Amino acid sequence: MNDAAAKPPKRAELLVAAIEQRIEREQLQPGASLGTEPVLMAQYGVSRETLRNAIRQLERHGVARMRRGGGGGGGGLVIEAAASQTAVHAITAHLEFSDIGWSEIVEARALIDIEAAVEASRRSDEFSAARLRQLTAELDRGSTLPREIARRHLALPTAIAELAANPVISLFSSALSDWTLDILPSELGSPELRDREMHLVNDILRELVEAIVRGDEAASRKAAEAFSARSIKVSQFIESRRRRTRVDEWFKTSRPDSDDKLAQRLALALAQDVAARGWPDERFGAEAELMDRFGVSRSIWREAIRLLEMHGIARPRRGRGGGLMIGRPDAAYTIDSARRYLRRAHLRQSHYLDMRSVLEAGAIGLAITRATEEEMIELKRLGKRLAQSDDSQTVAAAVNWHCHLSTLCGNRALSLLLRILLSLTQDPNANVPPAIAELLRQRHFKLSQAVVARDEAKAHRIAHEHFEWLQEMLDLQLGSLS
Repeated sequence: MNDAAAKPPKRAELLVAAIEQRIEREQLQPGASLGTEPVLMAQYGVSRETLRNAIRQLERHGVARMRRGGGGGGGGLVIEAAASQTAVHAITAHLEFSDIGWSEIVEARALIDIEAAVEASRRSDEFSAARLRQLTAELDRGSTLPREIARRHLALPTAIAELAANPVISLFSSALSDWTLDILPSELGSPELRDREMHLVNDILRELVEAIVRGDEAASRKAAEAFSARSIKVSQFIESRRRRTRVDEWFKTSRPDSDDKLAQRLALALAQDVAARGWPDERFGAEAELMDRFGVSRSIWREAIRLLEMHGIARPRRGRGGGLMIGRPDAAYTIDSARRYLRRAHLRQSHYLDMRSVLEAGAIGLAITRATEEEMIELKRLGKRLAQSDDSQTVAAAVNWHCHLSTLCGNRALSLLLRILLSLTQDPNANVPPAIAELLRQRHFKLSQAVVARDEAKAHRIAHEHFEWLQEMLDLQLGSLS
């Protein structure tokens, strides 16, 4: 997390960056070959060892994969997915593997949807209005299966997020939508109750679209808030009525079409299985037994394990008593994937600060309500450490304080999204002037005091003023702040 303390990048890391920049610069699409191993070694002037280390990193992040065959026959280093889709998959998978509940997702989503609606109302034009109205017209059409209803409902917030023209909003909205479609149970109770809820949500979405088309910010916010409130009620219903089935039975009755999706579903089933057992420090079990239990091939099994290893849930242990051990979800891979995408997504400072200020305001309100006294004592301690930090450590100490604050909100989805944004704040070459570092310390100390005192109005006012000041400082190019 602390880029300022990071070591200089190795040759393989520099090569990864160069290849990713080439993909973005040339707008290369999934399936395109970047060249064979000899071609890439010659092109970038690196050894086979450096190239293979870089390829392992690219494969780990889902950017590209080495395939057999000549460069003209689909072989070589082949692009796997668009950078944005890799980041979406990483966020979605971490949320799924961490066994996060519906209420956490909907609570985080509400903050994003409201901000997206307000921004979209400022950008609406004839083309976007036609697109939104077309999606509105499709709300009452098609299948009444829960996933199909959800797919039609979520198409509108996704389109609104795209209209907002903020890569952060689009990324987070897409990831939370994918989570919903993956986790939604196949049955939700009586058709009468389902139909009533569907019509209520449809009416709210129509109001939201018309407000955005009119360019009415206040009405857009009000309609987005109503949609979020209804979504929270629906999520509570889903959590109370969701059928509790064995994960292997759930997996076998919800098999997707593609092998890639099948491996992801298997990884999710395995994660849910160990989560239900309390993440025990033990082996996953015999490969043959588990393959038979879930009815999958060795290739699907190993791809699922690869996904779990990326997220820390499967970890190899050497020596006596070793093997493939159960671990706990680790957000490092997810945060890194999202950060890499956002750094290449032509992100403006306003994109970052606008979304971070919204999410942090939500986290402050929730932390004041939910944090224990022990957690507040730790936040106070970090605030004091920040106030006493020297100039070279002030930014890192501020990031640490904000990261801890994000964990106090009692919402793991919101905490993850905030930590992704916080990972963007640091610059290893940042040189914050002493006067600015002192202002950072003073502002964070006041904010820390307000949060610890559980004074929500004061904390929100200080946070709002802080983000306005940050924008001014960044406009003056005074370094990487937090």
